[in-house]
Amino acid sequence: MKLQAAMEYLTSYGWTVIIVVLVLIGLYYIGIFSNKQVNSNCIFPTGTLSCSSIYMTENGILELNLVQAGTYPINVSGIGCNANEAGITTSNDINPPSNVVYMVAQQSHPFSVQCYNGTVAYSGSPGGAFQGYLAIYYIDTYTKIPATAYAQIEAKVS
Repeated sequence: MKLQAAMEYLTSYGWTVIIVVLVLIGLYYIGIFSNKQVNSNCIFPTGTLSCSSIYMTENGILELNLVQAGTYPINVSGIGCNANEAGITTSNDINPPSNVVYMVAQQSHPFSVQCYNGTVAYSGSPGGAFQGYLAIYYIDTYTKIPATAYAQIEAKVS
């Protein structure tokens, strides 16, 4: 009799443990326990530009604070964003500010730019991430030479 009671006890709890394990596996499979966090950042070559904040809206507008990290002032004349570096062109992806933006060393300025996935405007869901490239077109006021600074970006969609 005691053996039968012990077996019934182990069997009922065994089924409970199996069900709990299956539920946990299912939750893990759909990503509930995923600790993947999107770190928004932009990586420019050293000594050119940097970002103090960066995020993306659901409709693909990249919002960033651009910091002029160089020595001499620059005039920003355009900005472009694309998931593919080769897709950033002056003909369709560049969204210049309404005026050329003059930036002295260590100054920051907010910019908004539409990002593309190839030739189609990017759109994403909140919590997702956009990975791509940013191009800043500027003129160094000291040398008067036009230049382009490219950055790899990862932006959280919010």
